[in-house]
This record gives sequence, structure tokens and C-alpha cells, in this order.
Amino acid sequence: QYRPVSMWDLIAIICGKDEDEALFLQELEILKLKGTVPSNTVCMVISDPVKNIGSGASSINALYVIAEQLSIQGNCSVLNPNVFDNKHILIILMGWNSISSPLNNCFNYVHSTSNASDGELPINLIPLIQELDKLNNKSTRGVWITSSDMILNITQVQPFEETASDAFVVTLECPSDYAMQHGIVFSDTKGQVTDIHYQDERFSSLCENVDVVSGVVFLSPRMINSLLNLAVTTPVLGCTYQGLDKDINSLVLSLYFDILITLSKSTEEEKYCRGYYSLKYDRAYKGSESLDTGMYQVRKYIYRHLSSMKLGVIRCEGVYKYLGCNEQLSSVYTCLWKGISKHTYISHAVSGASTCNVCISGVELKCEGEAVLYNCNLTGSGTLVLGDGCYVNGLDCYMFKNSTAYIPKHTALLQYFVDLDESVYPVLVCLGLSDPLEEDCRSSKATVFGVSWEAFMRTSKLRESDLWPVEGEPTTLFTARLFRVITGESSLSDAVDFLNSEAGKMDRSLPRLSLAQIFRYSRQTPALELKNDIYWSIVKHSLSCREILSWSQKNFSFYFARAVKENMSRTLLSHLDEEAKKCEDKITAVRYLACIAELLSCMSGCHTAVRSGPGANKAWREAFRILEERPINEGIDALTILRDKWLTRPLDMLRAARHYEAAYQAYIRQIVGRVKTSIKSIPIVAPAVGVWVTASSPLRVDLQGGWSDTPPMCYEYGGSVINMGILINNKKPITVKGRRLLEPVIKFTVENVFGEEASGAIDDIQLLLDFNEPTANFALLKAALFSIDVIDRDSALSLKDQLLENVGSGIEIITCSKVPQGSGLGTSSILAATLISVLSVLMGKGFTKLDLVHWTLCLEQLLTTGGGWQDQVGGLFGNVCHCYSQAITGNQPLQVRVDVLPLSEPFLRTLERHLILIYTGKVRLAKHILQNVVRDWYSKNDLFGSYVRQLVSKSKLMLQSLLEEDLLSVGKYLDEYWNLKMLVAPGCCPFLIEELMSTLRPLSLGQCLTGAGGGGFLVGLVRDPSKQAEVFAEIKSKQCPAEQDLELYTLSIDREGIQIMVDGNILNIKDA
Repeated sequence: QYRPVSMWDLIAIICGKDEDEALFLQELEILKLKGTVPSNTVCMVISDPVKNIGSGASSINALYVIAEQLSIQGNCSVLNPNVFDNKHILIILMGWNSISSPLNNCFNYVHSTSNASDGELPINLIPLIQELDKLNNKSTRGVWITSSDMILNITQVQPFEETASDAFVVTLECPSDYAMQHGIVFSDTKGQVTDIHYQDERFSSLCENVDVVSGVVFLSPRMINSLLNLAVTTPVLGCTYQGLDKDINSLVLSLYFDILITLSKSTEEEKYCRGYYSLKYDRAYKGSESLDTGMYQVRKYIYRHLSSMKLGVIRCEGVYKYLGCNEQLSSVYTCLWKGISKHTYISHAVSGASTCNVCISGVELKCEGEAVLYNCNLTGSGTLVLGDGCYVNGLDCYMFKNSTAYIPKHTALLQYFVDLDESVYPVLVCLGLSDPLEEDCRSSKATVFGVSWEAFMRTSKLRESDLWPVEGEPTTLFTARLFRVITGESSLSDAVDFLNSEAGKMDRSLPRLSLAQIFRYSRQTPALELKNDIYWSIVKHSLSCREILSWSQKNFSFYFARAVKENMSRTLLSHLDEEAKKCEDKITAVRYLACIAELLSCMSGCHTAVRSGPGANKAWREAFRILEERPINEGIDALTILRDKWLTRPLDMLRAARHYEAAYQAYIRQIVGRVKTSIKSIPIVAPAVGVWVTASSPLRVDLQGGWSDTPPMCYEYGGSVINMGILINNKKPITVKGRRLLEPVIKFTVENVFGEEASGAIDDIQLLLDFNEPTANFALLKAALFSIDVIDRDSALSLKDQLLENVGSGIEIITCSKVPQGSGLGTSSILAATLISVLSVLMGKGFTKLDLVHWTLCLEQLLTTGGGWQDQVGGLFGNVCHCYSQAITGNQPLQVRVDVLPLSEPFLRTLERHLILIYTGKVRLAKHILQNVVRDWYSKNDLFGSYVRQLVSKSKLMLQSLLEEDLLSVGKYLDEYWNLKMLVAPGCCPFLIEELMSTLRPLSLGQCLTGAGGGGFLVGLVRDPSKQAEVFAEIKSKQCPAEQDLELYTLSIDREGIQIMVDGNILNIKDA
């Protein structure tokens, strides 16, 4: 996992001229979105003023631009070098291209086996910044400059005195033969650099390890000031964009061999001015080893300004790996990505392919062994056959035109983009994985496509002058003009014509480039655009009807937040609309409505108001009606037309998101409402007018699996819960009484735990229509009337006439609950089930306990509290139960099943003695927690999905423990249940309750807040059942005076469930 970095005041990426700064800046902003980079860090992308100006000139220009930016922020009207004081700044130079990838190392995905969501693959920029963070933490201020063309893993930073030098080079120990290729740093016993040697064969065979040039440099404010003084004067002004604007000749400077080398103790002025120290570097990167006399005066000017300063060394322990242009392919990405498949869409089965950011649709891919594909878009038509050990990077779909291409084994295929005459063209590079780039073609070690140069030239009928037309240039694979510029109607087969074994097949008249030319003219913007286009193509495939219900490792919330950052939100919104219209069932359609709600919320920024809120604006009423009554596609269209009018302001987008939530809740109501098809109501004789029907129910304590019973989890994945019905102080806490009245009215009386009563009478149907507002007076009673068809809100009949037709009389209802509101003991659902039972008897409808479970589900959907089915199971069945439901598809109805566990009476009594029930004094409403849980479910966050899966699997382990009557295991799984609850609903454990639970922990076998958490009751299994009072006293003593609302309740297990009496006689009810 990649941790957030500490505070950087500014991070700047330095890219080549003509690159798209906004595109690269977007990558930094995504790091802020992930939380890797602090949100208040200033991010910049700075283009070089001209092409190929070298790391030194690029760094000077970057310092100048940053100084301007910080001066403006500091309200300075002129450039102020002091703005770097007390600042931590990171400059990342986009180094040379690597042969392993057409895309700069910064923006390639890093190999990761973490549990990060599939679409959240970290790019190499993240570990690079984090490694620099380790160094930044050792400094008080200054600028760190690093190249991106290496992999760095610092395990330890040796102590250094920041004020001892004006600049530092960071080194790691490496074998001399490796370090010689990249630069060796020599220093004295005081840590001062004495010399830097680049590709000096004299040091290639040293026995001991040496300090390698890592590409990381630290500049103190004094050094920065000196460089800025140089930057504003001729001739060094030629390094900056200001020099370009003043028509001053641009300069090419190396950071190490033209600037820092002047600080080295052994540097001689005359040798430096004549370019002696940069000869080898110029040969490698400028293609020339001759002395540049035009630079003499420039170097002389630089030397006189900088040579009095000191250059120190910061030694680190760790791993350094250079990703330069002369690396062998086989040593880099083939080993890094082998066996890994991340963020990939493949339309057909392919074996042997390791993939990252690969979209394969239409093109037939065949692997003759193992192959690695990275950043590829294989869509269209045609066939690609990869031999064993092939590596493909950056291949785009336009190459496939019903053609078949065969890539031999151990071959790399990479697509670069080059800038030629102000136009950008793709170039396809094909190499053998082990072909040495720098070996002369006449060497016995030299190969091309795995064969000798002699064999290749003989087969292809090429001459040396075709590949190396410039007299005297090195005759290596790196300089050979082999690779075709792709234009017009070229196919993949055409582009790799040199792989064809038939003699003379290679067209010598076509324009071709060498690797050296490709790297010099390469452009990063189109390569990064291709990577991002592939990324979003895969996201769109992930949001297809076929994929959206699968539990693949996707995190839609991250996709949507990223879409806003990348200006892809409108495109993604349209895609979701189109996919939603294809849905054949409402279970799938709900997913899309939820995704659109989440995306709208991300688009709004959610800064002006909280996410939850009303979704019943009358402007949406007609769209909702179409959604509920017409085919799915018509409903989606109606919502889309209206929504598009609400996208002008952030607040309106958030309000639209709330209405989309209301829309998917309407569909959930319809899906859950199908349970009515399993209710087989049998007529019974209704009691006479005035005869009381009384129903009493226990409450429930959930022991494992809660949350998995709530829609939509319970019907998309399947739910499984273990709970038990409980008596409080040996009494059933829920009571509902009802009787028929001669007068056709509805009378309500509600009594709470404190004995307070609220009464009302309703004689007009309009007074019932606020049933879907949970906080409205008598909302539960009103919803119950609609739920079991006592009243039909769409009927033209008056309330009086409907009562006479459906009941034959009026109704009086009295409800009483003997526990506080928000108890977590399922009070509301059990009260609803008990109320339905009484109303059903008054209407002359017979039922089973399972019918009541299903009816209550429908009621809570009407009420918009959206509860599950486990609460009413506990209240209706009592005992200790395993209740469960299976996942459904299409138009299947949800069905709940209940098994009463056959536990022995001695074990039940033992369980009762160990159980402790404490009221915490904190109240919460489960609906608000539930809304967030449902959002997390629909976000397709795989981590959240794993929590739900664990709830189901742990419930089965709890079931086994109970059947084995193993009290210790019961306590263990009760504890694990609480841990899972806190993961499912973060914030459900306020600090004061955590303090309470910490006190109980050593005294119990296990404990858990009941229900959704956040407050209500705490249930625990005490270790010593004889000391319940002492345990409670210990807990209460730890609470502050303001939190003395704790109360201990006597708990016992109910053995019968709901009890209904008609005129004093018990009414027998079957379980199912």
C-alpha cells in the first residue's frame, strides 16, 4: 500500500517542449484525489523552452518559473529569490525514454500486488515521490531535483549536515561495472565531492562497491539564489523561456557535468571550460564527443559564479535501478509484470497473457505460451498471435484491419510517438528481448530479433548504408534505421515487415527511424492520452450490463471521482444512461441509477450541502411516474431529460443526485414488493366489533450477519443472520392492541417507554399521505394501513367507504413499546410486524409468521426506512434462529427462510446467565447509517463487498458454534461481528461508547452494539455470570457524570415469539 507523503509545498514535473502540460498536471491532481499528495500542495507542470536542452538548463528554467509563481503568491511585483526560504520543493525531470516503455517512467503503472481496487493502480510517480519524501524529512528547506528514469528504493538515509554544503548529490552503493555506466561519485572523509566520472572504463573493475549517481540532487536556498542570479543574465538566460523571448541562443547544459561539477573539489577551470568533464556525457546524449568551443565562455561564466560553493554527498542504503534507453528489455517490465493482470477487459478467453491496462475487444489474441501486454487497445478486427515470452506495450487498435500478425517468441513490440516536421506519427519498434543495443553489428555478441546481423541482412536484402546512412556513425542496433513511421493505411503486418522470413519483403523505400532518433523526437502527450483512453474504455466495459453486477475488483466511486478530475464526467454520465436503458430487469437498473447518483454527487463536489436529503421535488414527479409505470428505458430517458437541466450549478447536481437515489429506492420497493407473491392469505373470521385483539412480541439481539439482510444486499448477494428473540425484565416489550369500531374512522394511541401517550383520529385519506416520512406523526401506523391494503391511496373511494368495504368498520389501534427509541433491538420493525398481525386479524386475513416477515419488508420500503428482514424474524419467531435469503435474478421474488435452532434447554439457560444487556443512553436512527451502507454497496467497492461476504460466512461459523453449544466460540464470533460492523458502517462507535466497551472487554467473552450501532443497547457475554451487577458497576464507575444514562436490563431468551390473543384466547400461528 502507498502511504500519503508528508508536506511538500510544491511539486513540479518538467516535460519537453510542446507536451500537453494540462494532461500531465491532471496526473498530479489524481494523486491528490487518492490522498497520496496533500490537497494543499501546489502542483505545476513546466515545459522546457526548447527541445533537448539538457537536465541543467531544464532545472534552471524550472527554478525560474517556480520563483515567478511563488513571487506572485507572495504578492511580489518582481522576482524574489527569497521565496524559496522555508519551502520544501520537489522538481521531477522527465528523463530519457526507456526501451521498456513508450511512456515515461513517471506515468507507467507500478507493479503492485496490494489490495488496491483494480482501477486505482498506482503510477511510478507515487513511489518516486515517496522515496524523495524520505530525504525531504531530513532537510529543513530547499529544492530536491530528481530524474524519473530510475527506480529508487531507499531503506536508510545516512546522517548529513545540511549546512555543510550548498548542494548535495544523493548516492547509493553499486558494483563498479554498473555504476560506471551511470556515473561514479568520489568524495573525501568530510563528505565533500571530489570528482564525478561518467563511463570511465578505468573504474569499471574496482573490487569494492562505489557510489553511483542516482539522479537525485538537493539545492540549498543559497545555491538556488546563485542559479537564479545566473538565470537572469546573459548567456545563461538562454536556459529560460525569458531568453527565448529575448531571442538569445538557447543552451544545452547537464545538471551534473555542466553545473554541479563546478562545485567538485578537483575540478580544474580550464578543463571544465573546454568541456573535458562532459565529453563522455555529450557522446552518450548529444551524439558528439568533440569539444564545443562555443560553450567556452558560457562555462567560464558559470564556473566563476559557482566554483566557490561546496558539493556534498548524501549516502543512502537501498536499491537503484536505471531505466535508460540502453537497458535490455528482458531485465525490466517482462519480469515486473509477468503473472499479473490488472485493470483489463478481454472479450474472449485468453490463456497465458499477463495484462495491465489492456482492452481487447474484437481482435482475436492468441498466446503460444506466456506473454505480457501493457497499455494496449486491441479493438476492431484481425488476429494477433504472440509467441512465448513476448512483450507488447502501447499497441493501438488502428493497426488491425482484418489482418493477421505473428510476433515470434521472445520479441518485444512497442509503439512510440514521434514529432516529425510539427506532426506526430506512431512508430512501431520490434526487438528481440535480449538484443544488445550498443554492440557493434560486426560483434559476435550482436543480435537483431534474436539472430545474427549477418543472417538478418542476408534475409532482408538490406545493406549497411540502408541502416546507417551517415558515414562514421556507430553501427549498432540503437542507431539502425529499422522502424517504420506509420502512415495511411498501414497494418500491423506491414509495420513489422522485417519479421517476415521471406527474402526481399522489407521495403527499403519507406521512411524508417532508429531508436536513437525515436528517443530524441519522441512525444509523451499522445502516449499518455492513449493510456488514459484505454483506461476509460475499460471503465466503460466495467459498467456494462454484463459486468456491473459481478464482484470483480472495481471501485466505481473512485472512477467517478477521477472522471470529474479528468473532465470525463459528462461522457461517463451519457454512457451510464445508455447502459441503463439496456437493462432487462430492475435489479440491474438500480445499480445504474445508484451509479448516476454517485457520479452526480462527485460532479457537485458535495461542498455546499450534505449528501443525504429529500428527493421529492414536484418537478421530478412525472419522471418518477414514468419510471415506476413504464418500461425501464422510458423511465431512464425521462430522468435523463430532466436531469440535464439540473447540471448548471453544484447544488443542483447534488439535488439531482438525491432524486436519483429516490428513483432507485422506488425500484427497490418494487423488487422487495414481489415478496407479496409468496403471501397466501387465508380468510379467517374477523372478531366482532369491540373485541380486542392483542399481540405481544419479544425484541431481538443480532449475534452475527446483520446488514446482509438489508435490501439490496439480501437479494443481490444473499443474506444470512443469527439472532435471538429476547424478553426485557421477563416481559415482551412490544404490545399492539386493536379493535373494530362502529364508526368508520381510524383512531391511534401510541405509548412510549416513559408512559407518555399520543393520540389521534383520522377521517380523511389526505391525513395519511405523509406515511413515507419516518418522523411524521403515526407514520408507521399509516404505512401499515397501505401495506396490507386496509387503504388504497389510488382509490377514488373516501376513507370511510374504503374502511367499510375492506374492514366492515372503523379501527382503533393502541401501540406500546417498553424500550427507548433507537435501541438497536429491532423495535420499529418488530412493532410493524406486530401491528400488521393485529390489522390482519381485524380484516379477517389469516397469515403465517413468514408472511408477517415479508409484509413487514414491504411496509418498511413504503416508510422509506428501508430495513431488512432479521428484526421481525427475531420478534416473530423468538428463540435463537438462523434466517437467510438467496440471491435472486430477473423478476424472481425475494424469499426469507427461518430455521429455529434446536438448542438444548441447559445451554439456553447458560447463555442467558452469561448475557448482559446495557442501554448506552445514546440514540441513533438506522436509516441514516443504512443510506451510507447502501451507497457503499452500489459503489462496487470490492473491499466493502468483502465485508458483506464475511458477514455471511461468519454467520455460518456462529451457527456452527451455537449448534455445538460452544460458548467461547460464540463470544469470539460476537467480537468479530462488532469489528465487521465498524468496517461496514464507519462511525457507528462513538468515542464514549468505545470507552464503555474497552471497560467491558476484559470482563467479557465477546460484545457488540446491537443493530446498526451508533448507540442503543450493548450486549455482551460476561465471563462470570454471577457478577453481572459488579460488571455493570465497574462500567458505570468509568463514565463521566454527564454520561450517567447507562442502564442495566435483565435479559432472557424468548421461547415462543409473537403471541396473539383474540378476546383473551390465544390465536395459533404457523411458522410458514
